[in-house]
Amino acid sequence: LGGMARSSVLALVKLIEKKHYQNGVAQNALWVLTDQASITNITGKDYEMVHELRQFVCNATGRKMPPPYVTEASKPIYTISVEVEYSLEENGLITILLYDQNGNIIKELFRDRFHDKGTHRYNYEMNGISLPTDNYYLKLYQDGVLKLQIRSILK
Repeated sequence: LGGMARSSVLALVKLIEKKHYQNGVAQNALWVLTDQASITNITGKDYEMVHELRQFVCNATGRKMPPPYVTEASKPIYTISVEVEYSLEENGLITILLYDQNGNIIKELFRDRFHDKGTHRYNYEMNGISLPTDNYYLKLYQDGVLKLQIRSILK
């Protein structure tokens, strides 16, 4: 880590100690800061803690703050399984996002993951995530271009 990165990590550790955030949310914040993972990986039931840690990491890295999210404790719990099969004509960076009916990102399944050309299958089970609506869309992007959109309705 460079000097600037080390100082950001040290500052985040001090914040975590000061606020007594010794938990998985804080660990994710450190991971997001050091590995440049998605800010949305900082998530949990304590909205204020999540917001503060996301804001810190965004300020430290110059990244944009993601839109507010629905906390897991505020809505009924759903468990859904996602399975998607897709074929690529060429190598590329793949992003799969789950949106609500209003176009808000509910869950980032993964972002900019390299895939070789060919057929791929992705399975993901979301336990304990609250979906704000009964309609949602899974969108697959290759190199930033929408390639696949699937609408699903939960009953």
